[in-house]
Amino acid sequence: MASFYLDDYRLISVRKSELALTENLKLLVNNIEVKFNISDDADYVYLHLEEDFNELNRYMVLLDGIPFEIKFRFIVQTERFDEEYRVDLNTLGSFIEGNKTTFRLWSPLSKTAILHLDNVIHKMNYVGRGVFELTFDRNLSGHFYHYSTLRESVYAFTDPFSYADKDHKNSYVVDRNKLKYEKVALKHIDTPIIYETSVRDFTSDSVSFKYPQTFKGMCEQGAKLDAYPVGFDYMKKLGITYVQLMPIFAFDLDHSDYNWGYNPLTYNSLHQAYCYGKGPYEQINELRDFISLCHKYGMGVTFDVVFNHVYNVKSFNLANMLPYYFFRYKDGKLGNASYCGNEVRTEAFFTREYLKLLVKRFIDIYDLDGYRFDLMGILDVETIEAIRDTARELKPDFLMYGEGWNMGDIVPFEYRAIKENAYKLDGVAFFNDDFRRTIRGNYIDDKNAYMLGYVDARDRVKRVMSGSYEYGLNINQTINYIECHDNYTVYDKVSRFFDDEKMVTRICKLSMALVMISRGIPFINSGEEFLRTKHGIDNTYNLDDSINMLDWHRKNNYLDVARYFSDLCLLRKTYKEFTEENVDIEFVDYYEVLIYKLGDLTIYINPCIFDHVYNDEMEHEVIFDDSGFVNYKRSVLKIKAFSILITK
Repeated sequence: MASFYLDDYRLISVRKSELALTENLKLLVNNIEVKFNISDDADYVYLHLEEDFNELNRYMVLLDGIPFEIKFRFIVQTERFDEEYRVDLNTLGSFIEGNKTTFRLWSPLSKTAILHLDNVIHKMNYVGRGVFELTFDRNLSGHFYHYSTLRESVYAFTDPFSYADKDHKNSYVVDRNKLKYEKVALKHIDTPIIYETSVRDFTSDSVSFKYPQTFKGMCEQGAKLDAYPVGFDYMKKLGITYVQLMPIFAFDLDHSDYNWGYNPLTYNSLHQAYCYGKGPYEQINELRDFISLCHKYGMGVTFDVVFNHVYNVKSFNLANMLPYYFFRYKDGKLGNASYCGNEVRTEAFFTREYLKLLVKRFIDIYDLDGYRFDLMGILDVETIEAIRDTARELKPDFLMYGEGWNMGDIVPFEYRAIKENAYKLDGVAFFNDDFRRTIRGNYIDDKNAYMLGYVDARDRVKRVMSGSYEYGLNINQTINYIECHDNYTVYDKVSRFFDDEKMVTRICKLSMALVMISRGIPFINSGEEFLRTKHGIDNTYNLDDSINMLDWHRKNNYLDVARYFSDLCLLRKTYKEFTEENVDIEFVDYYEVLIYKLGDLTIYINPCIFDHVYNDEMEHEVIFDDSGFVNYKRSVLKIKAFSILITK
């Protein structure tokens, strides 16, 4: 059976394999025949209409006298379509006003829209511009619902504008008046230090946590293991200033991949498994409690958001609301810059407005402090700008950073939110893969890593430690890191080259130090500060808790390393040379030692297996060495193997 697609207001497409008799085609609008011309390519036959179609629901194709309904396809990606169906997104969703509850759904081109409220069916009324509406004379707070629409087939989906889901198949009605709460003010953070963690990984140890793998577990105070604090009590003393929560919005758990949440089901509702309470207000309050607690102790919270792709296009609520609109296509097929089967069309009007609405909501409801964008390079520059400007109108310090890898070919290069276009995105930071490769090496068996003694990388080290300025980045635009959730751990890499545990520890401490003393924003993967191991496995996205969870016993075994990291955090906060824009920088080569002069500080870096002695017949005030903060004076400096030493 032939499928005819409306791809523009004057263009209908049909696959050649489905069309046998082009000479017997007729096109009718309100039973009136319309003229057209025909062209083709290798795959499609195209009907070029002589006039625009203005009534999108009233036409059909006749093939040998048999009527075929025309299906809507890429017409929804035209500027005209956006203009004709443009609505204020703040008017969509479910709303409670007194004893009335109203549901508003935007689903252009649907013939019928049905509200399934508490499993009872109600037909919605069409009110124009693609909007369906239905009002009840009662307060329906806490009730559940979903929508279904009829076009060429039936689509069922949750509300993309709801605040909480019941089971990822139904949304909850939420009374916005009940969401008001007293926020805990967060003092200005002038020294960002980002600590990446997963709710699941952080709290999987059921020995230590009463509420494992939940937001409540993240909030637990007083949790201990062998008399040492774990969880939040441990984290609040580290010295980090931002906690990055890996994806917390609904994601797929029906398959074997662990994936940390990078397979999103929706963008608007929290992942059910992370919520101890299952009611809508309990879900919201549990996350709010964690963020408020972080604010109390001077830590901001950022959400890791996956706006570049979805787990399944066919089940995604926005896609079911209006197929073909929210995703990019090339040659009639879904784009795949994400390597997950699809890529979100962020440049579309409704998509961009939706992402702006979400950031406003997350700031309002959760008091959110920032975004980390997964595969940010797939998003477009204008959308990132729009999110940034929207967020900072409400929260001037809102932190934004992401993976600026150059991926895909549908969006023109100059419009991609990639590191090479950083100059277009002031106030947005980019993960610095040059820093990672230089310090850690390209892959787990790569010996050409500065932290392993590869001194030939010294020129690159100077460049990345001073902020990777060659990309037009300023020091607030580079995220310096050597480990994150989906990489092998530094400990596991170093252990492949050294058997001596003491030497492995020294190198891991050096790697953390290089991140913390460099110009830019330091980023650390949770557990890195106590030599986290994944048992030598390169990428653990599809493995279970036994591999991915934080081993708090290990923290207790490496308390000295964790304390060293805390000292590094305090060092960075104390000396503004690391964070101020205009600071004198000089590098001096002294045999294998790299001398890094930063304002009033002089930092000696020894990435080699042998100790080095530095003697310029001057007395030096030493403030930091391989043990952390110190206070002594020396004329002869001993820079131990795989360590730093700092004088003032």
